[in-house]
Amino acid sequence: MRDLPQTVFWCPECKGHPRRRRKCSYCEGFGKLTRDSVQELVGWVLGKAFGTRKHKFHGAGREDMDVRMLGSGRPFILELINPKTQDVDLAETEQVINQRNEGRIEIEGLHWSEKPRVRVLKEGKHAKRYGALVEVEGQVDSQTVADLVGQRIPLAQRTPSRVAHRRADLIRERWIEVQELKPGG
Repeated sequence: MRDLPQTVFWCPECKGHPRRRRKCSYCEGFGKLTRDSVQELVGWVLGKAFGTRKHKFHGAGREDMDVRMLGSGRPFILELINPKTQDVDLAETEQVINQRNEGRIEIEGLHWSEKPRVRVLKEGKHAKRYGALVEVEGQVDSQTVADLVGQRIPLAQRTPSRVAHRRADLIRERWIEVQELKPGG
C-alpha cells in the first residue's frame, strides 16, 4: 500500500461517518484508509491562507490505492470554495506547504488556474511508467532482448475486475513501450 495517496480514500465500511466509524474495525475508527493525503496536506495550508475550509481536489488521471506514485508526481488543481481573501502570495504559500510537509510532499510551481483547466486536466491522456520483474525459462538471446527496447507492443486488455462495477466489460486496445531492460541476478 502506498503511504500518501493523492486524494482521500474513505473507508468502504463506515465511509467516514462519525457514529459508524467509532466501531469500525476496517479503518480502526479513523474513517479513512490512510491518515493523510496530498489533498488534505495542501488543502489545509491553502484553505488557511485563503480563509476557507471547503475545497475540491482535481487530480490528473486515476489513482489506485495499492500503487505507489514514484517520480515527480501528478499535476492537480485545488478549487477553493468561497474563499474570504484572494490576496495570497502563492510562492510564499508553496514554501509553507513544503516546509510543513518536508519529507512527505513537495509542491513545485504553484500557480493560479482557470475553471476550464479542470476539464483539460481530467480528460487528458497521461502516460504511466511501470517497473516489472520478468522471469523466463531457459536461455534468452541478448540480441532478442535488446531488440525489444524502443518497441511499441500492442496488447488487448479486458476491463480489470477492480473497476468492473463502474465500467463496461470490454476488451480495450492498449500498448506498452519497453524503455529499458536489465538482466536480473
